[in-house]
Amino acid sequence: MLFAIDTNPLIDWAQGHDDIPECFGLIKKLIPGISIIVPPTVLHELGHFARTNEKGLGGSALKALKLIRSEAMLKPINLVPVGHGIVEINAWKIRESKLIHEEERNDSLILAEAGLLECSVLLTSDSDLTGIDPRDLRELMKGFDGSVPIIKSPHQIIKQFGAK
Repeated sequence: MLFAIDTNPLIDWAQGHDDIPECFGLIKKLIPGISIIVPPTVLHELGHFARTNEKGLGGSALKALKLIRSEAMLKPINLVPVGHGIVEINAWKIRESKLIHEEERNDSLILAEAGLLECSVLLTSDSDLTGIDPRDLRELMKGFDGSVPIIKSPHQIIKQFGAK
């Protein structure tokens, strides 16, 4: 089982939000040896924020990149050129279907990358992704190569699987 992670939980972690380490600890406990994939678009977004300080996220993005390097469970991934082409096509189909708005292009890329990389779960706190109807997503992505990830926020993982 593979998980993928979106940019915003990594930024949240860098900014000291407690639910990210708690979520990671819970995932490690429930699924020993798990890897959490850091998709290429996430790495590009973090690099962009670190270089430009867009939205005032430069320092947090740089810290997030360092945290990725220090957390053995996180696995940065790149896709060979043919993979990038498939991702672009699938991301376009996701936006065309209106599951994700056109201006949220990177969200559609991250979702397409997670699917192509056969990830079972996409961790995100982005409401553009967590708000997608799972049935609509399954229907659209059944024609794609790869899997259809379940989209969950770290908070949802903690609430669903944490100590009661």
